[in-house]
Amino acid sequence: MTRDFKAPICAALALVLATGAAPAWARSGPPVPVPVAAAAAPVRDEAAAKLALSRRFIAAMQGEQLGASLAQMSGSIIPPNENLTADQNAAIRRAMEQSMADLLPRLFDAMAPVYADIFTMEELTALVNFYESDIGQSLMTKSLEAAPRISEIANAMMPEVLHDMMDTLCKEMGCTTAQRQAIDEELAQSGLALPPARSSAKDKGKGH
Repeated sequence: MTRDFKAPICAALALVLATGAAPAWARSGPPVPVPVAAAAAPVRDEAAAKLALSRRFIAAMQGEQLGASLAQMSGSIIPPNENLTADQNAAIRRAMEQSMADLLPRLFDAMAPVYADIFTMEELTALVNFYESDIGQSLMTKSLEAAPRISEIANAMMPEVLHDMMDTLCKEMGCTTAQRQAIDEELAQSGLALPPARSSAKDKGKGH
């Protein structure tokens, strides 16, 4: 809002000074108001510098390698569907990987203005300095190496997480025993059956 009325005020003052009809306080020697265009230039320069730093930050975070890793991992998020053939499951996996690979470059490009808007120049400079350093690059490389192993752990936990979520949901919605069993069967057909030990413990719990 300040910028909306500052421009006409500065323009009016400049016109008054140019015609020699300046008020007494202006003739006594205060500095002449800075022209609007000149004042805006540093702001544009800083915005451009912050955007450039944001892009360097994303590049230093090994965005391309991260994108490739995430694209590869996306194909393993959903386990193979037992009702589909091996070729059909492979086609689904390839489609997911390709979709993710196409999305991430656009996502990273869209992230740069957000970082430029949120972080200060000092913060962006510090981030770039760190992630472009040997330690920062090593951190990113090892994080990418860890990602597939973390993905495997998360995938192994997914059946229990989904079953626990269904337990909570059924308590809230009052599922019947038959409805709950149907949900378990659907999860099992999707490759999300409970591990044997957990399944056995759950069956014993039903017996009580």
